Amino acid sequence: MNAHNDPDERLGSVLRTWRVEAPLPGNFQAGVWEAIARAERKQPTTWQLLVAQIEQWLLRPAPALAYATVLLALGLSLGYWHGQTAKADVQSSLQQEYLQSVDPYRQVALTFQ
Repeated sequence: MNAHNDPDERLGSVLRTWRVEAPLPGNFQAGVWEAIARAERKQPTTWQLLVAQIEQWLLRPAPALAYATVLLALGLSLGYWHGQTAKADVQSSLQQEYLQSVDPYRQVALTFQ
């Protein structure tokens, strides 16, 4: 492929000829070192410490397996509870529809628990 037709080569040649003419501010280097020192002094937050501790804890196989087991049990329990609630709602609705079909002129105001 011709170098003049290749967009990457054209960009590369333009970037190689580009020069920065503006001088840096007088205190630029001191500002950079001050920012680095500030970043090194910065203490981690409590949240960051907690997350780091949990990450270290979960890197070991036994706690990771226990965590996964607890999450699985919690998910199964919540799914079972949601299914029972939905089942009760459907059962109540079906009971009311059945009573309405047996005696369509009677107003059904039953609450099943």
